[in-house]
Amino acid sequence: MTGPFPIGVVTISDRASTGVYQDLGGPAMVEWRCSG
Repeated sequence: MTGPFPIGVVTISDRASTGVYQDLGGPAMVEWRCSG
């Protein structure tokens, strides 16, 4: 396989979904993947 291909990032957290804390893991993974 050559060239870029689409990916998806799914995170699951009961506490983040209820607002206990902000989900930072998903956005961090996207930033890491897109940086290099």
